[in-house]
Amino acid sequence: MSASQSRKFAGYLMLLALVISGCSLNGSMNHATSQAKLESYLSQQSQTAEDNIIASFDLYQYLLDRGAVDIWRIQDSNPKDADVAVRFKNDIVAIFYFSNEVGKGSKYGKLMGISVFAAEPDYRPESWDPSATIMKSSSRSEWSRWFNTTSPDDFVNDTRYKEKNEVDHFYSVSPNKIFYTINSAGKTVLVSVPQYFGAGFEATVGRYLQLSEPSFIVDPLDGTNIGGETN
Repeated sequence: MSASQSRKFAGYLMLLALVISGCSLNGSMNHATSQAKLESYLSQQSQTAEDNIIASFDLYQYLLDRGAVDIWRIQDSNPKDADVAVRFKNDIVAIFYFSNEVGKGSKYGKLMGISVFAAEPDYRPESWDPSATIMKSSSRSEWSRWFNTTSPDDFVNDTRYKEKNEVDHFYSVSPNKIFYTINSAGKTVLVSVPQYFGAGFEATVGRYLQLSEPSFIVDPLDGTNIGGETN
């Protein structure tokens, strides 16, 4: 290889390194920005964490500000579970699944996963039991995608997120008539989301909210790097 070719090759390697470094930096900055957006919805922050709860989080307002037009509970067969549906302006629906079964000593129901799909405006089930609610004739998409929210690397779609960030704490969701579960004693208890919720939401649901007319036939983000499991 001539001296000229060597210089060109070295320059190419340097450019490639800068591109890779830039992509990594942008990813980290996006995660940080997502978390910063969430910070403005926190209150009663404390370092003395009971059940690893370090702040109260106004999830309801957070979702409204992200474009939610309807938020409601869907009755689950297990009272310890809570399914909260959120419809957004572009016909995307996200179902937040909370459970009080995991970590039975906990005082809080925990966010276990989020299911995303598209649905017509009249699609508004109040129970998963068809005999419990008379539903309007409406349809939802043939596809749905499930995101596991208990694993930070999976939820944020970054295999090194846990290595680079604090992930062991939670935010209790500000109490209202929607976000709650029932514990083993039959009492109403609050629910919580992981502290990496902001970054995870942007990496999952947030990407669907960028679509103007999501398909009802195929997952519009299938084949991308969004992660999760499609059905």
